[in-house]
Amino acid sequence: MTKCKVSVALATYNGARYLQDQLDSIIHQKLKPDEIIVSDDHSTDATLDILEKYQSKGLIKFFSNPGKGVIANFKNAVSNCNTENYVALSDQDDIWDADKLEVSAAALSQIDDGHSPAIVFSDLLVVNENNEVTNKSFFKEIVGANPVNEKLVSLLFSNKVIGCTTMFNTSMRNSFEVMPAGVCMHDYWIALIAFTFGRHHYIDRPLMRYRRHSNNVTDASSSVMYKIKKELTDYLLNKRIQLDEHIDTVDLFCSKYGNLISEDQRLIMQKFIRLKNSTTIVKRLNSFYYTR
Repeated sequence: MTKCKVSVALATYNGARYLQDQLDSIIHQKLKPDEIIVSDDHSTDATLDILEKYQSKGLIKFFSNPGKGVIANFKNAVSNCNTENYVALSDQDDIWDADKLEVSAAALSQIDDGHSPAIVFSDLLVVNENNEVTNKSFFKEIVGANPVNEKLVSLLFSNKVIGCTTMFNTSMRNSFEVMPAGVCMHDYWIALIAFTFGRHHYIDRPLMRYRRHSNNVTDASSSVMYKIKKELTDYLLNKRIQLDEHIDTVDLFCSKYGNLISEDQRLIMQKFIRLKNSTTIVKRLNSFYYTR
C-alpha cells in the first residue's frame, strides 16, 4: 500500500444538486486524502452553504476563485494544496469508487522518478442524473478507443486524459500552476506535457462514476453516422471547431516547452499546427479521422 499523501483539488460552480454525494465519496476513500481543497467560482445556488457545512466540520477547506472560469478555478484549487503532496483533480458532480485514490497513488508512485512531470488517469463508469449506469466504460463504449494505445498524434486531435480521473506529482503540479492564458482546457495541457517530456500511465478500469446530465457539455454519442452528420452541419453553419482551440493550445505549448520535446515530437506538432492555415473542410476531415 502506498504511503503517499494526496491532496484533492475540487472545483465548484453551482453544483449543489450533486456536491454532497461527491464530497462524501472523497471523504470515505480507503486512502484518506491528506486534505480536500475546494475552489468555488462565485456560485449563486446552495453550493457555498454545503461547503461551509463541511468546512465547519474540518473536512474541507474552500476558497473563492479570484479569477473566473473552470481553468482559473482549478488553478486556484491546486495552488492552495500542500506542495509536497500528489494532487487529484475532482469535478463536483461525480462519485468516486472507494479505492480511487489508493489505486491512483500506487500507480503514480511507480512512474514518479522525482523530477519528471507525471500523471495517471483512468476509465470512467458513466451514470445518469439518478446514478443509474448507462455505460460500463467511457472509453470502450462512448469514445471507442483504448488510451493504453494512445499516441501523441491522436492525442492532439482528441484528448483522452479526462481531468477528473487524474492524479499528478509535484513536478506536474508546478507546470499546472504556470499554465498560460489561452489554453483550451487544463487537462489537455497536462496531457501534452505527459505525452512529450513527462510520464503517464493509464489505469484500464473505471475508478469513478462519471455523471452525465443536462449541464454536461460533452457529447455522448459515438456513432459514426452521428459524427458525420454533426461535422457536416457544423461545416455548413461555419462553426468554429474544437480543433482550432487545440491548434492554438499546441502552438502555445511549443512556444513554452519547445526546448524540452524531441525532434520527432516537434515535427508531429508542427504538422498539426500547420492545419491552422487549412480550409475548414480539411480540418474537419482530419478531426473526424483522428477522433472517430
